Amino acid sequence: LPFFRADALALGGLLAWLLRRDRLQRFAALSTSWVVAATAGVVVVALAGGSPWWWEPAMQQAGYSLLALTGAGLIVAAVTGAPGSLWPRLLSAGWLRAFGKYSYCIYLIHLPVSRAVRAFVIDADHFPQVMGALWPAQLMFYVLASAPTFALAWLSWRLFEAPILRLKSRFPYT
Repeated sequence: LPFFRADALALGGLLAWLLRRDRLQRFAALSTSWVVAATAGVVVVALAGGSPWWWEPAMQQAGYSLLALTGAGLIVAAVTGAPGSLWPRLLSAGWLRAFGKYSYCIYLIHLPVSRAVRAFVIDADHFPQVMGALWPAQLMFYVLASAPTFALAWLSWRLFEAPILRLKSRFPYT
């Protein structure tokens, strides 16, 4: 396994480095193919491993790296595309920006919320009995886990993070 998902962190750093040196545009023509290929790779890994769950060995070994490549390709497409073209328009949607705004809290609380949904709402072992198949039940689980995660992140932003951020002008950084 990549040490602490360092591959995704390195990809983000590489994209930032390329952008600062005006070299990201060189990859613009490849970005759509890159996204399609990496996404197809994630699907192949999930199907080959039998499940897209994070604990599956195939997802741990290759799936997350492919997801990082998909995200990197989307970033290249959004940053290098013309303002009115498909990728920048899709990736600047308000609901996606909201996920970005609340992403840190989402990152912190998604696992405990998922565990609570699994413990009190629907257990992964019972997915096939609930929906008749694993994949639709997993989709239902993700929706059921995402809603309270997002709601708690929104509350955290309003009650905790935004008030603290308003204080930053009082503490100059030099």
